[in-house]
Amino acid sequence: MANESVEMNNRQGLTAWKNIRVAVTGGTSGLGLALVRMLLDQGARVGFIARKRDRVERLTCERTDARGITGDVSQKDDTYSIAIQLLGELGGLDVLINNASSLGPVPPAPLADTNCEDFERARQPMFWVRFD
Repeated sequence: MANESVEMNNRQGLTAWKNIRVAVTGGTSGLGLALVRMLLDQGARVGFIARKRDRVERLTCERTDARGITGDVSQKDDTYSIAIQLLGELGGLDVLINNASSLGPVPPAPLADTNCEDFERARQPMFWVRFD
């Protein structure tokens, strides 16, 4: 009985994202890249945003079902273009995963060794993404 319940939950989990339109900022590395791949594998329609064109192109070649957009969500001048491209590619948006950051090298420096300006710059895209 317990195995049947686990199996049913697994099947539901695999279809829960089917055709859901998802945007992932910071989608070409780390957690963002893992999310893009997982969501695509589970049937979501995924658009991802990243700053580096070569990484966007590489991922869209690897996963032809993904829609990649080069842009910087921390730059107000980029946000309108990004939003229009996402809406055009996906036909709307159901979920935004705001994963963008400029934390720098991985692993990051200890917080105690990070000055306030660098910390603010790193977290700014995570909290202040604009789609206006």
